[in-house]
Amino acid sequence: MASLNSDSDEFQMNLFTLSFHQGFEKKFRRDFFHKSLKHVRKAMLLAIFFYGLFGVLDALIVPEVKEKIWLIRYAVFVPYVFLMFLFSFSGYFERHWQIYVATIIVIAGLGIIEMILIAPYPANYLYYAGLILVIIFGYTFFKLRFIWATLAGWIVVIAYECIAGWIIDTPIHIFLSNNFFFLSGNIIGMFACYSIELYSRKVFIKTRLLKAEKRKVKASNRELEKRVKERTTQLVDINNDLRNEVAERKIAENAARESELKFKCLSENSPEIIYTLDYSGSFSYVNPAWEKVLGYSRSEVLGKFFVDFAAEKDVNKYIGMFKRIRNNRDTIIDVVGSLTHKDGSERLFNLSGAPNLNTDGQVVGMVGLIKDITEQQKLQGQLIQAQKMEALGTLAGGVAHDFNNILTAIIGYGELASMDVSDDEELSSNICNMLKASQRAKELVGQILAFSRQTQESLNPVEIKNIVEEVLKLLRASLPSTIEIRPDIDPEFGMVEAVPSQIHQLLMNLCMNAAAAMAADGGLLAVSLKNEKISRFQAKMFQNIEPGLYVVLTVKDTGQGMPPGIMEKIFDPYFTTKEKGKGTGLGLAVVHGIVNRHRGKITVESVVGVGTTFHVYLPVFESELATEAEDPNQTLPEGDECILLVDDEEDILDTGSRMLSRLGYEVVTKSNSIEGLNLFRQNPGRFDLVITDMTMPKLTGDKLARELIQIRPDIPVVLCTGYSENINEEAAREIGIKKLSIKPFGMRDLAETARRAIDESKPQGSGVV
Repeated sequence: MASLNSDSDEFQMNLFTLSFHQGFEKKFRRDFFHKSLKHVRKAMLLAIFFYGLFGVLDALIVPEVKEKIWLIRYAVFVPYVFLMFLFSFSGYFERHWQIYVATIIVIAGLGIIEMILIAPYPANYLYYAGLILVIIFGYTFFKLRFIWATLAGWIVVIAYECIAGWIIDTPIHIFLSNNFFFLSGNIIGMFACYSIELYSRKVFIKTRLLKAEKRKVKASNRELEKRVKERTTQLVDINNDLRNEVAERKIAENAARESELKFKCLSENSPEIIYTLDYSGSFSYVNPAWEKVLGYSRSEVLGKFFVDFAAEKDVNKYIGMFKRIRNNRDTIIDVVGSLTHKDGSERLFNLSGAPNLNTDGQVVGMVGLIKDITEQQKLQGQLIQAQKMEALGTLAGGVAHDFNNILTAIIGYGELASMDVSDDEELSSNICNMLKASQRAKELVGQILAFSRQTQESLNPVEIKNIVEEVLKLLRASLPSTIEIRPDIDPEFGMVEAVPSQIHQLLMNLCMNAAAAMAADGGLLAVSLKNEKISRFQAKMFQNIEPGLYVVLTVKDTGQGMPPGIMEKIFDPYFTTKEKGKGTGLGLAVVHGIVNRHRGKITVESVVGVGTTFHVYLPVFESELATEAEDPNQTLPEGDECILLVDDEEDILDTGSRMLSRLGYEVVTKSNSIEGLNLFRQNPGRFDLVITDMTMPKLTGDKLARELIQIRPDIPVVLCTGYSENINEEAAREIGIKKLSIKPFGMRDLAETARRAIDESKPQGSGVV
């Protein structure tokens, strides 16, 4: 048994069977089943398709016995798997689903072994390759647990060994060759299946731990709110008691003595600081809470003044407060100020004070309360920041919608103009620059939405050289001249899959941290970009990184460096070594999160007094698609169909109809969704495509699409939106919408979207699958 988490026996796991203790194992299996069900159904359909598809080869290789082999394929395996597929929609499937899926592998393997027996020599040897496909498919695609996958795999292996060794007269060199590949494939499949299940269990455990931590945080928040309310109530009660006691000093000496005893009892047990000052302003009494909150013993406080424990900025405030109470007999409440703890840190307090009167009603000093509100202020600051971000997100969504509509019109008119002024080079250049600026504006809107969490930007192939150069240009304008910036960019570096705005933020955070470390004396900020191949040995040292080619972004400074104790915490949220108010402690935590999202690795090296170096490893994007460039001269797809265009923006309606008309389409426009629906209802067969805006009064685009599809189910609909949190690709597909198009779009986008939507809605011709 081994534990994946030393803090709990709940996660004890048998490393052979990969199972937890009974109670926790049931939870994992239930979770694993629900996460795997869709995948298993798809795998069943793939198994049916490929197992049946190879019947074509039967007709080519062994035409004389193809009917017998087809009997195995189409009368045994395919019906069985299809029945299992239908059975998977039953509630009884979950209980023994691993056994059901394992039988599919066994039946597939035994079926191929039977084909080997049926097929004549030498064609029967060709069917051996099918067994390896079955083994690979069973270990990797069917989400089988290691135990069941291994059992099914070895059943197929043993069956083959028996047939090949005892029944079929297999030449020894073929028998040994086949066994080598077959057994190797089976063992490799076992390891793959073992790794897949182990990873799934680790993910399950991490998810459970994360949920548990969230529950703890919620419980802590509730407890904190409760304590804040209780302390607030206590402060109100104490303030009321103090006012009563000050008034009661005028009563007889016995009553005053009794009040004094009550005050002492209350003070000694109060969690808040209670103090008294003499007529000169020095402390004559502090309760035990002073030592608990500020660290000073009572003997270290008596005889001293408020200013001895105050920050310089609050000295005049405390002196003025004392004079008002002593000279004017004012009662002061809820004065916010700071006092210095014995360890040198500042704590924020809510102070109250009132004149301390003797039995003759004369002021002999001051009595008051001090409540520690440091943590309360931090929580309030976090709440305010969260509210600001929420407001920013709402604003960004509204701005994005309106701005994208404006950009759609700008891009549309610009492209139309560019098609009419091909002979005027200067005007063509100006229009081209306008369209480029519009594209940058489109990207800027996307970055604003991503920053405010309104969208989740996707990773795309990017050359980060331009991002690095842009950041260094910004830094050169903002950093002092005492800091030298030295770039070193390898021109042969590869592309990476990334979100440009996040790479920009990552590099800015690293460089600003480096600049802060050199703020006092200046120094050298070196930023390099190069390719580096990570070997398997290096990958093991780094952990959680695959061997291969990486783009390495290095940020090096000659600042003060960090001791080992600080380096261990630099990626922790809210950890900062900067002065209060000068750092949130989120910069490097954000960097770490960005690197993880980009499947990369970040390392840090630091020597006190020498400097710090960060290395960011991002995997190179090696797909050929990364080098493909869109041909601007490629002919736009055209058509002669009839399109209904609905949008409440007149400019978009005008540009859209003109662009579609130039592509050869017959275009009918409506600026009102209700009118568009009525027009379609009058003659549904007239239109081959409907393009509609999402945000429109009375009837939104998604609701219009539902009405259109209800009238004519085969009508293709393209839904356009500048931004909407109420619609996404998945929701659009559920409605029946062919394409969700994000504004702004140009003529090529419109042409390709319209052509694709129309073509995909047409009946497909017959062909070989």
